[in-house]
Amino acid sequence: MYTPDPNSSRELSLVTLKRIAERDPNRNWVIYTEKFWMHRDQLTDFAEEHNRRIRHMLVPFELK
Repeated sequence: MYTPDPNSSRELSLVTLKRIAERDPNRNWVIYTEKFWMHRDQLTDFAEEHNRRIRHMLVPFELK
């Protein structure tokens, strides 16, 4: 989800996760993002509901 282009940064939200889940059959996800727009409980509920293991990582400033 991370892109070095500041004009096309993407957020981690339930809508985004649902779009990814429709296309990605993998069970384990590591998602690098600049913006985290959900509560941890929402992420946990989504992971359980969709049988996924999700680890989100905020992009370190050194990468920008």
